[in-house]
Amino acid sequence: MTTYRSKIGIELMIPLSILFIWSLITQINTKDWLGLAIILLTSAFFAHILLTIYYQVDDKYLVVKCSFLVRTSINIRSIKTIRESGSILAAAAASLDRLEILYNDNDSILISPKDKEAFIEHLLRINPNIVVIYKKIT
Repeated sequence: MTTYRSKIGIELMIPLSILFIWSLITQINTKDWLGLAIILLTSAFFAHILLTIYYQVDDKYLVVKCSFLVRTSINIRSIKTIRESGSILAAAAASLDRLEILYNDNDSILISPKDKEAFIEHLLRINPNIVVIYKKIT
């Protein structure tokens, strides 16, 4: 079983960091210690979520895991298409540099493996019938 970690994108980290830092400064300046505790706990929760996103590939299944929130098993033989995506929809992905995996008849999931090429090659070794669609570079 091979584990692929999620890429953590700066495009998500900068806005979240600015929001949390601004909130922390505001709570400290107003001496709102309860608000500060809530901001710190929320920050820790988000950090935990972002750091526990990973994708496991074995000989039969792709398992998408995001802390205790998401655990999806996909039979690799059911994967039809892998397409590069920049979708902003909620996903088990810590970056907007994403892959959309289409499987079964109408199911899809968005993920963001750090090493996309190795991840795709691994799935293709198991199921060579997967169609891979890359973004057009203009």
